[in-house]
Amino acid sequence: MQILVQSIPLTSISDSGSYSLHPYLKSDYLTDNLLESLYFSGILHPPILLKNDDGTYDIVSGRKRLYFVAEHRKENSCLCRILSADDNVETILSFLLEDQFLNGKLSFFEQAYFCTLAKKLLGHEQRVQDFFSSLPPGRITRGRQYFPHADQYSDEVKRCTDRGLLSEKALSALNKFEKMDQDVIMQLFGTILPGQNKQKRILQEIFETLQRDELSLIDFLNTPQIAEIINHPEMNPPQKCEQLLTYCYQKNYPMLNAATISFTKAVDNLNLPPNCRITHSQAFERDEVSLQITFSNIEELQEKWRKICQVI
Repeated sequence: MQILVQSIPLTSISDSGSYSLHPYLKSDYLTDNLLESLYFSGILHPPILLKNDDGTYDIVSGRKRLYFVAEHRKENSCLCRILSADDNVETILSFLLEDQFLNGKLSFFEQAYFCTLAKKLLGHEQRVQDFFSSLPPGRITRGRQYFPHADQYSDEVKRCTDRGLLSEKALSALNKFEKMDQDVIMQLFGTILPGQNKQKRILQEIFETLQRDELSLIDFLNTPQIAEIINHPEMNPPQKCEQLLTYCYQKNYPMLNAATISFTKAVDNLNLPPNCRITHSQAFERDEVSLQITFSNIEELQEKWRKICQVI
């Protein structure tokens, strides 16, 4: 279908929030990168509005673009794409989804809010299924059964995920914490700055420690050992993160930690040459150890093999 594009007075535009996929974000917050792009190239994709019966317009997509026009450009109108109330719901949802997709693949929470909105507007489950089946590949990348869990996360978690500060891979581990504790975790992450590959692991270790010691998260963070790590004046964030992981690991696996220390000490006492290495079974599940010897080439191995056979 063709869509009408025309300049709309900003005074005629309101925002009911009905179509927002980011109710946890403020539309008046523009990142430096977005501002730079808008100043450099302008609005490449006009906002999408839905025309109401009374002649006013509701925002479907493009809140930040409209804010830029009003507050940074100080203009009174904006070129917008206009949808009519006569358009079916599928059309409105499709334009909303594609406009968001132009900025990259939708995050977990964007997909969650979109699926919730589609279910609300479309009503019948068969109509919902038909709509999602008609979408181009890659728009909704998770099964819709996962998205009801989105309400179990705090708004701060959603904001951090939207900004790329929190990996979506860590959400399953973070879901074990209450919403209030999730906000505290985000503050902790702001201090220790764990890389995305470590976020899930550190959440799992902290949760295990809380369960083992029957502590609240606040009490855990206020223990002298943890407070010392977090507030250490000389350690940088990655060092604090590593120290916190080490502390939790030692608390959660005391026998394994003791076995590791004993094994390391025994290997050090052997004074092995540089080309030799001793390894133990995973988590010391078995007593046997392995000796690995590196030779410079096959000839050296052949030369020493007879002596090795005599020893073993």
